Amino acid sequence: MSIRKAIGAASALTLFAIALLVWATTHKDSAINVTVSFAGYTNTANRVRLAVLRVNNGSAIMVRRWAVYDVKVKSERMPRRPRCFGQDTLLAPGQSELYLFPAYTNEGDWRVMLYFSKADLHLSLVDAREKLPSCLRRLVPTSFQSVPSEPVWSDWITN
Repeated sequence: MSIRKAIGAASALTLFAIALLVWATTHKDSAINVTVSFAGYTNTANRVRLAVLRVNNGSAIMVRRWAVYDVKVKSERMPRRPRCFGQDTLLAPGQSELYLFPAYTNEGDWRVMLYFSKADLHLSLVDAREKLPSCLRRLVPTSFQSVPSEPVWSDWITN
């Protein structure tokens, strides 16, 4: 390994250690308070019916909405397989957004589950880890290889 690569690796690890120390000393355990509520139906130009859901971040912290969701039809025992939509989104405290989902109008009552995580230094470090070269990524502690997420169900949508 060349001296430049060694210095670069040492610098990256030092910055990571400093960030970890800052996070450990300033981390506040704020709860995620997000609601997902049904706002109505709309139709596309092709007459496809879509459900409009409002997501409101009532937390005191910024949260990330992950680009995956589950659907639970009341008459079925298990939720359907997760689906992806759009991209991850950051929601500031008090911010609301509207999202469109395919409407399950022929299958009885149903609801949607979205996933949220705190958008804190831990999340930033996990994101930064993904950008590291693979030789350095292995050196990152396992606690920074993933972020816990909290599922939030919408209310039941009645057809």
